[in-house]
Amino acid sequence: MIRAGRRFARSGRYAFVAVAVVTTVGCQSPTAPFTVKCPSVLTIVAGDNQRAAMSTALPTALEVHATVSPAHRSMFCAGFVFNIAWSVESGGGSVVPDPLSGTIQTNYTARWTLGPAPGPQTVRATVRDSEESPATVVFRAVAEPQQP
Repeated sequence: MIRAGRRFARSGRYAFVAVAVVTTVGCQSPTAPFTVKCPSVLTIVAGDNQRAAMSTALPTALEVHATVSPAHRSMFCAGFVFNIAWSVESGGGSVVPDPLSGTIQTNYTARWTLGPAPGPQTVRATVRDSEESPATVVFRAVAEPQQP
């Protein structure tokens, strides 16, 4: 938004004040000590709907793609690193994010080890620092009983 200019009496020139409003989901610059709020979109790339034995790691890593919402792209969020939170929602087990993912590109990965009970299990990936509705996706897997 640009506000109307105000004329200076002596110089005859106008001064304009530009006001930028950037809100919603956080993305952090790897070099700057501040957080810029950028609306984001999170999509599943790989790792959804897998099957494996109970208490074992899934064969394919969980992978999400994080981008700034197309309607809100600006120079403020170009090249920023998103802060993705991974959490086991059901079934137990563990999820461990890859510390190197997301530093060069906008894909983030994690390894999921299923819990000890058979049946459906879920993991959630969420962009952290959301002020309103966070960008989030849910991965699903089925833990099968161990074969004797």
